[in-house]
Amino acid sequence: MTTTESTTTEERPRTASLRPPPDDWVPVDERVLGFDKRTLWPGLVILAVWAIFVHVVPAINDAIEFDNPIESGDVVDLGNEELTFVPSVGWNLENGVLLDEEGIVPVALGSGSALVTEEAISFDVQTAVWDGDAEALLDQVLDIDDALEKVIAADVQDPIDIVNADGVPGKLAPFRGTEEVGFVATYVFEDVNVNGAELNVGVSATVIAEPTADEEFAEPVVAMLQSITYHPMADEEDQG
Repeated sequence: MTTTESTTTEERPRTASLRPPPDDWVPVDERVLGFDKRTLWPGLVILAVWAIFVHVVPAINDAIEFDNPIESGDVVDLGNEELTFVPSVGWNLENGVLLDEEGIVPVALGSGSALVTEEAISFDVQTAVWDGDAEALLDQVLDIDDALEKVIAADVQDPIDIVNADGVPGKLAPFRGTEEVGFVATYVFEDVNVNGAELNVGVSATVIAEPTADEEFAEPVVAMLQSITYHPMADEEDQG
């Protein structure tokens, strides 16, 4: 009786050792710090890519964010070097073409745009062929301006009359949101030669700033707004 029990006890370990390993079992020589070497490197690659997008790319963006400052004498071409505006010195040109810039295709009238920024202020200019007056253009811009979608609970005030440096009339509607303030302004330049046709070209300027920048941005922004002008080349040749 004792002999039988002893034999059974000794055979149990040998029987258990013959069982096949589980499907997810990894040999010791295929492990690093307890992880399967076959899946470790793909995981590290994913972590490296994640780190690049989370840390490296934003750092690069921050480094080049203000790398194109406006210098004295710079003029932005909004169309055929005839429709232009003068950005404030020191502001950053994030989008747009400067006059006399080498290797740049001329900006077509009716499709020019520009964006300049300075800390918490942005000055966004868009142009398009427009069959209407400045007030109608203002209403249109207020309805579809993508930039205004970022303004939370914007309270748009009644429009007021403005004029550019040449006396061309326009419209301006101030607004105030919970986190930003600014305005949308419009001009319409009549009888512009667009590909051989006499058309009207509308210009809109959308300014968005933090409330604390109210007094700081007023003077340079007004100067930029009034500098939006249209001078046909034919007029300049006649004057010469």
